[in-house]
Amino acid sequence: EERELQPDDIRRDLSSTEKATRDCLILLPGLSRTMVLRKCVIALEKDARCSKDYDRQTLALNLYRECLDSLQTIMNVNDGRAKAHQQETNRIERRQQALVIISSTFDNFSDDLKPDYSKMFDPLPKDVAARTVESRKCNILGTNLSPTSTSFDPLAPFDPVLEDMNGSESITTLLAPLCRLLLLPDGYLHARALIARFEKLRKSGAALPSYESSVEIAVKKLKACQDKADFGRWCSLQYPAGSAEQLKCLDMAYSNAT
Repeated sequence: EERELQPDDIRRDLSSTEKATRDCLILLPGLSRTMVLRKCVIALEKDARCSKDYDRQTLALNLYRECLDSLQTIMNVNDGRAKAHQQETNRIERRQQALVIISSTFDNFSDDLKPDYSKMFDPLPKDVAARTVESRKCNILGTNLSPTSTSFDPLAPFDPVLEDMNGSESITTLLAPLCRLLLLPDGYLHARALIARFEKLRKSGAALPSYESSVEIAVKKLKACQDKADFGRWCSLQYPAGSAEQLKCLDMAYSNAT
């Protein structure tokens, strides 16, 4: 059962929390510290109350990363666990870098528009020693790559703010580096921003921007032909049937179809 923190709970103050945590951790052997902190990271990412508490998530990740780095210095490169350890370090590093971006970008935003950090990444694997293969699980439209893959769209947490800001180029540019951290191809965030913009315009009954001023710009940021084709087909369905803009989208989609 989740309980609200009491007014005098030390965890309300992150500086005090960090100091108390370090004082406790120093009493444990290095490996035990790492295991304890990993459990804390996992628990914190599962706690819905902390999904937008970027500072708290950052603190837990930083402490865990310090332990991982300490273990790295004493780990034999030929040790079979070395590769699994590096994979874990990479997972944590991507999380840390993503938090830096969203913390600065959404510093002055209301909580309802802040993206849910815990939904941006797959949960850490139960067994840290197990070697895993990380890969993206959604296409450019946010749907599954295959019927057998687990449904997971790391850009879904950004849909509310992208729609609220009409796919603003300024915020999209700030968030664009997240693509690689979320194991997505470059250009995906710009495409999703345009999707959010189109959907909002259609709901309000407003006219959509021209192909050249919207779709063409987003497509140029994409690399894979399949992504361009899928995106072009989706955009074509948003324009009036038989319009010049729809035909331009279909022509682009057809020329990239694989």
